[in-house]
Amino acid sequence: MDLLVKIFRLPVMSIAYNQDKKPLAVSAKLASLEGLRGIASLSVVFHHFFYGFLPALIWGEVGSKGLIWPKFEEAVAQTPLNLLWSGDFAVMVFFVMSAYVLTYRYFQNYDHNIGKSLQDDGEFLLFSVIRRYPRLTVPIFFSSLCVLFFFNFGLLYHKEAVIYTHSFEWLSFLWDLPSASLADVFRNTFIEVTFAPETRYNNVLWTICIEFYGSMLAFALIGLTGRLPWRWIIYPLVIWWIGNSPYVGFVLGVVLADLRFAPSCTLLRNWLERPVVSWSAGLTGLYLGSFIKGIDCSQSNWFSWLYLLDGGSMPNAQWTHNWGAFLLLTALLSSPSWQRGFSNRFFVWLGRISFAMYLMHSLVLGTLSAWIVATLGPTHSYGEIMALTIPLTLATVFVISHLFAKYIDEPNVRFGRILCKKLLQAQLKLSRMYLSESCTWLKKTNPTVFPTIVAETQSCCRVEFKIVTALIACLYIFLYSSLNQGILSHNALDSYTLQAQAWWHGKIALDQDYSYLELAHYKNHVYVSFPPTPTLPQFLLFPFFGSETPNNLLNTIYALTGFYLAARLLQTKTSWKGISVPITAVFGSSLLPLSVNGGVWFQAQLLSFVLTTLAFLLVYQAKNSTPRIHLGYLCLALSVGCRPFQALYFPILIWIVNQSNDSRGVNNAEFTFYLKSKNAIIRNFKFFLLPCIIGAIFARYNWARFDNPLEFGHIYLPEFQSAELGQFNLNYIPKNILNSLQLPFLTEDGRLSFPRFNGMLFFLANPIILIYFFKLNQWKRQQTGLNVLIITLTLIHVLLLLSHRTMGGWQFGNRYFADIIPALLLFLRANDFKASNYDILLCFLGVSLNVYGTLWLFLDWP
Repeated sequence: MDLLVKIFRLPVMSIAYNQDKKPLAVSAKLASLEGLRGIASLSVVFHHFFYGFLPALIWGEVGSKGLIWPKFEEAVAQTPLNLLWSGDFAVMVFFVMSAYVLTYRYFQNYDHNIGKSLQDDGEFLLFSVIRRYPRLTVPIFFSSLCVLFFFNFGLLYHKEAVIYTHSFEWLSFLWDLPSASLADVFRNTFIEVTFAPETRYNNVLWTICIEFYGSMLAFALIGLTGRLPWRWIIYPLVIWWIGNSPYVGFVLGVVLADLRFAPSCTLLRNWLERPVVSWSAGLTGLYLGSFIKGIDCSQSNWFSWLYLLDGGSMPNAQWTHNWGAFLLLTALLSSPSWQRGFSNRFFVWLGRISFAMYLMHSLVLGTLSAWIVATLGPTHSYGEIMALTIPLTLATVFVISHLFAKYIDEPNVRFGRILCKKLLQAQLKLSRMYLSESCTWLKKTNPTVFPTIVAETQSCCRVEFKIVTALIACLYIFLYSSLNQGILSHNALDSYTLQAQAWWHGKIALDQDYSYLELAHYKNHVYVSFPPTPTLPQFLLFPFFGSETPNNLLNTIYALTGFYLAARLLQTKTSWKGISVPITAVFGSSLLPLSVNGGVWFQAQLLSFVLTTLAFLLVYQAKNSTPRIHLGYLCLALSVGCRPFQALYFPILIWIVNQSNDSRGVNNAEFTFYLKSKNAIIRNFKFFLLPCIIGAIFARYNWARFDNPLEFGHIYLPEFQSAELGQFNLNYIPKNILNSLQLPFLTEDGRLSFPRFNGMLFFLANPIILIYFFKLNQWKRQQTGLNVLIITLTLIHVLLLLSHRTMGGWQFGNRYFADIIPALLLFLRANDFKASNYDILLCFLGVSLNVYGTLWLFLDWP
């Protein structure tokens, strides 16, 4: 008996009453929210039970659908009584409540008297964002494993039961698993459920994708606007932009959290706390939530007036449920009587097991409930079967959900909290401590202690960089496996391999045309229409792999090399905050989708990033080392053979070389504009020797193919031959600016999607641009000349890119803007930027979005 008590004890029952612990619901408001979550989860259970076994209560149809009392089942479905099993409304309650619970501490921690948050905002957002994904996916993984177990042993009886339940629209279509396996469960849980969504193991998980993206929307909303005084104008604008979708609930949840703590809303809170107001809001919310989706209630006395408001057509249940949930939560947070009612011990316990109950109830319906119906259906009346099935189903759901919550869900929550605190918070504090200016004081006061601290710091940095390296390796294993491509796989959209093959045969023209490649046609010959530098690595690989070179892996190596060089350039291997910037520059930008696909366009862009970053690194850290400067100029010249506009950045190298050679030093505030001096040109002339040789080779190569030393062949593509304005024209700029501001959108089934051609909002997929703008206030006066030069050349580069006929064609994000990232990194390095927790947050969001974008693009999601 003691063992049973220990296993089934309900620690959650004392959540609002046990004063010795620090549970979630120290306040009655949070306890009542827990109770409401439990009731909503139970409503979802009833909704799916009736959907599968008493479908007339869902659809309101008589005849074959009414199984016990047909007329009653039809009638009650069109009354507010269906609120008891309104699963759609319960889900909207989840969404609004989720946003509130996730964000209210952000507003609670802000002290309006001193105008400062009591907790670092970036740290709060970072921890919240990092915990969200495993918080959702780990329990889902274990619940899907249970489904896999019952499916493999033939213990799902839903298809047998549907003969008696008549739930042909729902129950008969569940658990169609032609490729059920452990690997498929892993893929479905950690990729498809969260990002797609694909819910073949558990039909109710369609909400998880919305929950995840809605949570990110809530975090982004408070991170960008949470401290702005005019955020109350932004909230309705965001709601208007989102439109009539489930994501409105997350914005409304943020509004509720802000409303609770904002001093400017004190009068409104006092008004809402009046019993008449709070009860009116709550009852109105319940009434709106009882409106059934998919049933024509125009003749119903309860809902017919809603049709009049919508011009006679059926009202959108999404609208009524969103605002109904908002009003219900408003009443619950404002009324003590509502809070006492929902803080019932049983309701609070249901709330603590609500996620487990949400995950596991469908499996109980498909096994136990369906088995009872299929077994007793031939011999008993349907009323007798339901009288037995309903209590047994509820009891089983409660027991299984409690065990699941106790041994899987709650340990997962604790693990996520511990992981964030141990791996991030402690590391951030160590980095701040070791790398602060106090090290200088220690060096002076305790010279014997200082070397030990430095050694510990270096050890810490090495550990951090190793952790990042391991995470990046896991990221690419995840991407390669998700895309079903081997590590040595070859992408056919690679004209560089064909060019390397021609070179090995002593030719510059290809033997034949390939309709799927962008090839130039000139004087009855077929040529590669891209600059030749990326052909050099392929030329070295061709003897070993032939025409099947591992170009996908080659691009991945380019990305990894670029990350290492960016970290070296920024000197950010010293803290989590610092190392997040080069991660954002490579894996949190449009370069990530390019790094897993060996297409000809992507090879050129990634290799250009590597060579340009290496050029800046070598020259900036040359310390008067002539070989390093020569090599830096050579790298930039080779990058021109990948992306010709990189030639714009040679003036930056000239400036840096002259700045370092100046007798007054690199940080002299009186440094003058050396680019205008003859001495500067003379000093740099010797460094142009190698670039001139490379340029002469390119010119001769182009002359041999197209009789033009400056033409790499793109102009001879059919799309530019037929273009009235040619390949480049200033008239393209307005259209391309609009392309670079395109926003993501939601598909009809609620999936997040993006413009697939010619780019989207340029800084959304490249948040390194946001980091650059945020660091402009760290402008060093000593580097004014270099800063102005970088900004000027970057703007010219962007203008030239915008004058191109297209903005990159088929892609995710805005890959053309990735060409300016090396210049942005150099700006940050020249001004000794100081990283912040917001950089980590932008890094996480950038990587997450681009991982999703990579899967969306190459798996051809809608």
